[in-house]
Amino acid sequence: MDSIERENIINETIERVFKMLPDVLGNLMKSHAVYAKTNRKFYADNPEFATHKDIVLQAISKIEEKNPLRSYDEILKEATPIIKEQLKLVKPLSLMTPNKEGLNLEFPLSDNGAL
Repeated sequence: MDSIERENIINETIERVFKMLPDVLGNLMKSHAVYAKTNRKFYADNPEFATHKDIVLQAISKIEEKNPLRSYDEILKEATPIIKEQLKLVKPLSLMTPNKEGLNLEFPLSDNGAL
């Protein structure tokens, strides 16, 4: 094979790839729109998940890892009870609002200012 034949093969390949790009991009955009719509519905149905997206992502990732061929809807259905269980564990651990119940905050300070 000489350099002219090789160049022709390369050019034909590039031309084919460029002709496929609109279809590929169209499919990607369609998939993205479907995922975005599904996610909006998922968070609308489960508003408590919106502030814990890290937990949601972790649960979904684990299920996708074990079942890569399942549909996104099936994965979300399986993930929902897992996420709810995780939220039950996390909710009492809020770092934003300290729970002072049961604490004795009236303690004497030492004379030297140290606690």
